[in-house]
Amino acid sequence: MVSKIETLLLSLLIFLIPSQLAFHLWPSWSDMSGTKIDYLSPTLYLSDVLILILGRNIKIKFTNHLFLFILFSITNILFSTNPPLSVFRYGHLFIYFIFFSYMKQNSHIFISLFKKLFPLVVSLYSSIGIAQFVLQRHLGGLLYFLGERPLTFYLANIAKIHLPLLGLTIRSYSTFPHPNALAGFLLISLMLFGVFKTKLRFYFLPALALITTFSRSAFVALIFSGLFKFWSLLLLPLFIFGSPESFSGRFVLIQNSILIFLKHPLFGIGLGNYSFLSNLNFQPVHNIFLLLISELGILFCIFILCLLIKFLKSHVTSAYIPMLLPVIITGSIDHYWITSHQNFLLLIILLFLIKFYKNEQLS
Repeated sequence: MVSKIETLLLSLLIFLIPSQLAFHLWPSWSDMSGTKIDYLSPTLYLSDVLILILGRNIKIKFTNHLFLFILFSITNILFSTNPPLSVFRYGHLFIYFIFFSYMKQNSHIFISLFKKLFPLVVSLYSSIGIAQFVLQRHLGGLLYFLGERPLTFYLANIAKIHLPLLGLTIRSYSTFPHPNALAGFLLISLMLFGVFKTKLRFYFLPALALITTFSRSAFVALIFSGLFKFWSLLLLPLFIFGSPESFSGRFVLIQNSILIFLKHPLFGIGLGNYSFLSNLNFQPVHNIFLLLISELGILFCIFILCLLIKFLKSHVTSAYIPMLLPVIITGSIDHYWITSHQNFLLLIILLFLIKFYKNEQLS
């Protein structure tokens, strides 16, 4: 029986899924050439604290798979470029594991609350992104605490796009680290609305916010997933107005990741350590598969791949295949599914639903 306080905490956690409310540590290694690098900062999110509170009584079954995962993790830390950072990243993975275990042991209450609250939450955060696009600036105020970053034309590294009549235009961020991360989150959210048979009125704001991100990777995912054909046509201008510089930058990072892997093929450079060896503004390579194999090494990645294949073979249904394709496609041309806290949380929820929200619950 779930108490009222636990229901309230779980509701707050669902509300905070798209947020970045967090406490950042800035050790000396996170400062590269005078610049603080977010990817190298140990971060504790409020959602992490809520997960630990909710999962305080979770019972963890020690299996052979878990033993091997811990063994590979320890080996990866020992060969890490920066072992303390890798230890923290594995600590964060443990929090995600607690979250999955909590959902598993409280599946009924979680699914019930998630179906009711998530469309409202996504609509709220979508409206923030739409307002940013209309005003061409950040909204400020209390949204700072949810993770909204300063958005002006004069700040470096703010994602912009050239549009007819409008000229140079700031893309929507909402409370996400980048418009592409927001787009991936919205894309999977809209597909979950379809699985849950969410009322049509909840689709409008997320769909509009998705368009204002001008994310070409999301557009590619829509095309190949075969869903939302009408929306795909609306996003067609993304290919026309996008900058070719983003493709050249991605290619440079891909080359760098291959070189890193060839130098550290077996055990990798350590989880979370890619930015130390990045050759483009300390960014991770824009490909989750190359990023993982560079940081974890080939042995650990083969083990994870085997676990994932076994999991998907046992649990994936036709209702979820269209949602996995966008993750694979966008993950092939960006890194946010494993570097953005909000996107990773949604990915954990998606894996949970694949396992526990079965065909008999889908019409």
